Amino acid sequence: MQEINIPPDISATQFFEEFVPETFREIISENPIPGMEDTYLTLQVRLTGEGGCQYGITVRDAREMEVKEGELENPMLTIVAPYLAWRAAISGQIKGAEMFYNPARFAQMVDREMYETARTTSGTVIFKPVLGEGLDVSIKIIFNGAEQPSVTLSASPEVFYEMTSGTLSGPEAFLQGKLKIEGDLTFAMRLNAFMKLAGQA
Repeated sequence: MQEINIPPDISATQFFEEFVPETFREIISENPIPGMEDTYLTLQVRLTGEGGCQYGITVRDAREMEVKEGELENPMLTIVAPYLAWRAAISGQIKGAEMFYNPARFAQMVDREMYETARTTSGTVIFKPVLGEGLDVSIKIIFNGAEQPSVTLSASPEVFYEMTSGTLSGPEAFLQGKLKIEGDLTFAMRLNAFMKLAGQA
């Protein structure tokens, strides 16, 4: 994946309303995603706590992105994270975590299989990056508005990055003790396509 350099002093408004759509257009112009015709991804991003905000992001055919402040009606995916964690991640203070907080990076990872999984899945997955600083950077992804079933995945940001980039599979990380899974294991297995946890499966 190409590098995405985020200005460290960027405001949330500039990030979502300018940086995200502009970066997405650059990514797609250089590396269009095949097989995404007739798709319509709806993504709600909700940053909580002081300084928080929420934006609705729609992506049509993996080619056109629209970003608007406020809530979407019945979003396919909702990402909930603390504002302070988002700020720390995009400024590079949390190694490997930027991908969780940048919708342009997120959109770069999507393919048809991941889209169909998101479209047909109901439930919630919680990422809990393990840090020594005591900062809560937990990220919740809600599929189609359903809080249950749910699963919590705990690992270092570096391990999460390896799993989502395909260099380490979820089962390998689990067997090596790098990944802890709590909650509905059946639901976790259904998320393989979306999370790229199955490696080459």
